[in-house]
Formats: sequence, structure tokens, C-alpha cells
Amino acid sequence: MDRKSPTHKKVRRKVYDEVDAFKLKDSPAIQQHFKNHNNEWLIAHPEKSIAYFTPVKDAKGEPATFYLHTYRMIKPIEALPVAICCRINGKNYILEAESDSVKLSEQQLPRKIENKTSKFIFYQKIFSPGHNYLRFESSSEPGFYLAWDREEKKLTLKLPEDPIDEYIKFLLD
Repeated sequence: MDRKSPTHKKVRRKVYDEVDAFKLKDSPAIQQHFKNHNNEWLIAHPEKSIAYFTPVKDAKGEPATFYLHTYRMIKPIEALPVAICCRINGKNYILEAESDSVKLSEQQLPRKIENKTSKFIFYQKIFSPGHNYLRFESSSEPGFYLAWDREEKKLTLKLPEDPIDEYIKFLLD
């Protein structure tokens, strides 16, 4: 084929650095309220650095509004990378995965995360086909999902024994 022919085009691909793994998308954050399968709302408690679930009738005021910020990945996977944040009394808090726990960390949302994993990034996945429930896998702790502790009602990380574990499913409202 003639190199000057219009059907032969030189394709230039952008080369990405492997370290540059996550970039915040310019799209607006999605406001959500989290509910567990017991229909309890997720409430943020920044003074204790935790988030926990409470029945609607016991909630003081309104349930916390959480914001899902989406990130782009250099190597796409079958899930949506998100950071989950909330704003309370003018301060920004991000959910952060730490070994088998989750805490609220007061800080600004990073625009760029220069690692292949991050304690702030969770992969949003469909819980089960045909349902509206979602699950969130930690990028820093593969196989561990956001879950709620039955006794303490707090948000935590869990390595589920069953892929249809009720404690890792959430409804976003």
C-alpha cells in the first residue's frame, strides 16, 4: 500500500505513564444517600472519623449526602472508579480504606492519584444483575468491599465469603 494514500493514516497514540493511574473526571459529582438492605441511612460522624447506619426514624436531621466523584483509569476495568466524599460544616471528608476498616478523613479530593491503587478509590459494581443495588470494592485492598457491621452499624471493609453477601450491598437514593 502506498504510504501517501488516504487510506493509510499514521495513528498516534498517547503514551501514559504506568504510575499515573487515576485522574478525576471533569463531570460533576453525583449526590447520593446510601441505604443498607435494612433500609437504614448512612450518617457521617467526622468527629469520630466514622460513618454508620441508622434507621430513618432515629436519624438526627437528614441523612448525610455523599458525593461520588468518578475517576478515569489508564487501564480500564469492568467497574467505575469512584471516591466517596461528604461535606459537613464547610469541611470536606473522604471515605478512606485502611486494612479492614473505613474512616472519614478530612481533606480535599485529589485531582490526580499517582498510584495503581488508592485508599480513596472504590470500584463501583453492580451487586447482582437485575437489581438496583451496588457494591464498592476497595482498590487498595482487592477483594474487600465496603460493608456494614451488623452489631456496631458502622461502615467497614469486608472480604465476603459469598458474592451475594447482604452486608456489602447498598442502594443509592
